[in-house]
Amino acid sequence: MCPLVAYTLLALAATLALSVNLSASDSTKEDLSVCGASGTIRLTDGATLKIHLALSEEDKQRGLSGIRETDFADDEALLMINFEIKPRAVNMGDTWFDIDVFFLDSNLNVVRLQRNLKAHPGRAEHPPIEKSGRVFARH
Repeated sequence: MCPLVAYTLLALAATLALSVNLSASDSTKEDLSVCGASGTIRLTDGATLKIHLALSEEDKQRGLSGIRETDFADDEALLMINFEIKPRAVNMGDTWFDIDVFFLDSNLNVVRLQRNLKAHPGRAEHPPIEKSGRVFARH
């Protein structure tokens, strides 16, 4: 497992006061497995959240593009790991389901939440592809 992956998931769990289970990913969803690792965060109510990681620029650009709702469960998330705080935005081109976007600072605190960013199947511009607002954030 990549050290940055382990650190980030542990820091996220600590920030949320949750337990985390780090494991090598043998996921059948190859397009969502990054760095050979994923993490599971156990919420205080006992539910779990599986986190897929996007570390490379290519993985961050792809994001959830092309992923169908049936292939991405309600208890899954994609975390884009970055090394600096700068203006960030999410473009929803070629997405098949609405998402909530959490922008995080270096300490993994939520600096902004944008709920229900609308899906836009395909990359054609009509109707316009919804984008989040620009936020100074790290992840």
